[in-house]
Amino acid sequence: MDLNEYRESSRKTWNRLAPTWDERRAQMAEPVKPVRDWLIERLAPREGETILDIACGTGEMTELAAAGVGPAGRVICTDFATRMLEAARRRGDAAGLSNVEYREMDAENMDLDDASVDGAVCRFGYMLMPDRDAALRETRRVLREGGRLAFAVWAEPARNPWVLVPGSVLIERGHMPPPDPDGPGIFALGDRSRIEASLAQAGLEPVEIEEVEVHHHTPDSDALWDRVTQTMGPLATAIAEQPQEEQAAIRGAMETRAEAFREGDGYHLPGAAYVALAQPA
Repeated sequence: MDLNEYRESSRKTWNRLAPTWDERRAQMAEPVKPVRDWLIERLAPREGETILDIACGTGEMTELAAAGVGPAGRVICTDFATRMLEAARRRGDAAGLSNVEYREMDAENMDLDDASVDGAVCRFGYMLMPDRDAALRETRRVLREGGRLAFAVWAEPARNPWVLVPGSVLIERGHMPPPDPDGPGIFALGDRSRIEASLAQAGLEPVEIEEVEVHHHTPDSDALWDRVTQTMGPLATAIAEQPQEEQAAIRGAMETRAEAFREGDGYHLPGAAYVALAQPA
């Protein structure tokens, strides 16, 4: 895998999806609310602190951290996708947040001073980064001694049918490559030992690593197809690149595979995340 090509493709994907993520933020946030709550509780932003939000998306974690640090503190809200950052900024401005700085920034090479933040949070970002180890080293570099990092990644594929159902169809039909165990991807850190190893090479040590269940409920097949094609990152991009006839075939195969998770007229597709709190070693 050419990591530079992957990086630019990923940036293009998240910029394209940013308007939908912004429009549907509340809907998309509901299944992962337990993850959000765990992260903000462990991050525990305090009055006057500086907090870094890495891969901020549309800014939900930034807003929660901003409330914790108060007017004397600061949150640095970062993303490498311009349109995601713009959405976060619009929401922050609308909420009257005066203690947030919005900066377009790649987590692998952050324009921040050494030991300049008290805490960092990254919700579902590290596993998708071209060089996640470099990103974790950068996070360690900017953390002050005694600082903390709270982050979430997706657990093993078998525990995440919400991704595995559409993803396996796309792989089998030749529209996506099989996951590279050593490359970036949604399950790149889907193993507790791999999380621990990545933290260790970055000079971080785990304080807690736990599992959190998530539950995706969709009312019918139209809603399932809409969620996959409008919000699910590389999967949505892969589908959008296909002709209409092939998209219809993908949808049919996906619905057949989702039958195992049928719940009335709709579907219940479960998932699991690893959530972690780490500190400088």
